[in-house]
Amino acid sequence: MTTETETTEIVLYNPASGELLRLAVETAEDERLADVLEATIPTLIGQLKDAKDIVDREVLARLDRSGRWTRRVGDPKNVQWEITSPSPVAGTETVDVGTLAEVLDEALDERIIDQSAAGAALVRTVQVTFLVGSDEEAERIIDTARQDDRVIRAEAHRKVSAAGVKALEKIPAMRDRVALAKVPCDPPRRTPKVRRLDRREVRR
Repeated sequence: MTTETETTEIVLYNPASGELLRLAVETAEDERLADVLEATIPTLIGQLKDAKDIVDREVLARLDRSGRWTRRVGDPKNVQWEITSPSPVAGTETVDVGTLAEVLDEALDERIIDQSAAGAALVRTVQVTFLVGSDEEAERIIDTARQDDRVIRAEAHRKVSAAGVKALEKIPAMRDRVALAKVPCDPPRRTPKVRRLDRREVRR
């Protein structure tokens, strides 16, 4: 009785020769597998990354020229893709917490906004570190953390809420004031996202 051993064959592109290499993994020599792991595959990964960067740049350029950062391409009768990307100005500004706090205090004093609007734009969070023996004990002492002598550190943090800031900018008297708190920043890397649409989403 003979037993056939199944083999796994992979096909790789040889960057040096431009040829396709067929490799039977289970029967390949140790040296061959080592070379594939050390040289061939890393080279291919690098080439794929370079190719993706080139295509990303071209897709972003086309979106920017069209002034639309959501596009559908392809034949509605066959297959369509949806391409999306942040606009060039997305993420180029951030809001300085200290300046925004001053702006909000002035607006509150002048009764331009109320505390709910200010609180929505600048959110306060508290981080506390305890030495406790159980989860139940931790939950029990949270309410009185600052009075408990086991508290190692209690810190208050302020965080800008993008939604709250946008709401403030809809108040005419606040638009220019909020602008004072905005500072330029390096935008995040823009990468287009591509999604194949299913038949229910395809525009006919």
